[in-house]
Amino acid sequence: MKEKIHDYTLRFGITSVCNIRCNFCNKDGKWAGKKVLPKELSEILKAAYQCGIRRVHFTGGEPLMCDGLEDVILDIPKDYEVIFTTNGVLLDKYSDAFKKRINRINFSLESIYPSKQAEETNMEEKIARRQIENLKEISSFVSLTKLNMVALREVNLNDLPDTFEFCQEYGIVYRMMELQEDSVVPKPESYFEKNLVLKNEIIDKYERLGKLKRTFCKGDNFCTDYYLVGESNVPVGVMYFVSLNFRCPGERCKAIFVNTRGRVTACKSEGFNIEDFLMFKSFEEKVRLIEEAISVKDKMNEGEISYPEYHVSNYPVNRGGFVSVESSLK
Repeated sequence: MKEKIHDYTLRFGITSVCNIRCNFCNKDGKWAGKKVLPKELSEILKAAYQCGIRRVHFTGGEPLMCDGLEDVILDIPKDYEVIFTTNGVLLDKYSDAFKKRINRINFSLESIYPSKQAEETNMEEKIARRQIENLKEISSFVSLTKLNMVALREVNLNDLPDTFEFCQEYGIVYRMMELQEDSVVPKPESYFEKNLVLKNEIIDKYERLGKLKRTFCKGDNFCTDYYLVGESNVPVGVMYFVSLNFRCPGERCKAIFVNTRGRVTACKSEGFNIEDFLMFKSFEEKVRLIEEAISVKDKMNEGEISYPEYHVSNYPVNRGGFVSVESSLK
């Protein structure tokens, strides 16, 4: 019998640890230090592959901080599509073979200017410079590089034209994202109020660069609109969870979620997780649990189980870390 291949992405949060302290996210470093062990990471990837999943998206924290990651990635089947969301600080520590194995990358950066990037992420400026150089380099290795930049009025909004030109030069999709008030750890209200920029204002900024034409960009983009600006051939995008009021994308969501504790679920909202964890189970049990999550996802897409209207998601649970004050999307 021919194996069924699923059009789902294993969205795998392999660590809650991060090596930078963004002012809008984890400034005080409150996340507990959890990482998926190499053996468990390898087994979960192979179990998902046996279940018919052919696409994995590594997130964190900062996934490049995971021990043994390079050996694991170079060992998985060649038809596994590999995607990373990363701040890229550690990319220069990895081999060219590893970089070539990555198919797509979402690179998190808050400014193309090292001084601003260093200030917003509480890092040394020399590290910010290296981070930006790593972005330039990785864009030459992978088939699709997206620059994820949280739109911050007092940090990077006025630099949008320069960032657009930078991304066009290196063939990078420039994606501005709305700031989420309740992301990982609570932020001072004044920070959110001063920096929030919504979708329509971001689009207005793009329009000042040239006439916009809607276009498509590969990826799980259920809350992102893409445009070509004027005569450019590399898209720009705007990601708008806040303007959508965190509405569930329904069948457009193609993710099976796994966090650092091995919690597997067909949906980020509470109530869809499988009542067991993948970690330290036998390979056969891992396969069974992933198949169970896929079955729930299939039933959601077929209408047997209803999607939630909104995502009310507990970030500490989903990410697998722990913070001093719990935060949820409202």
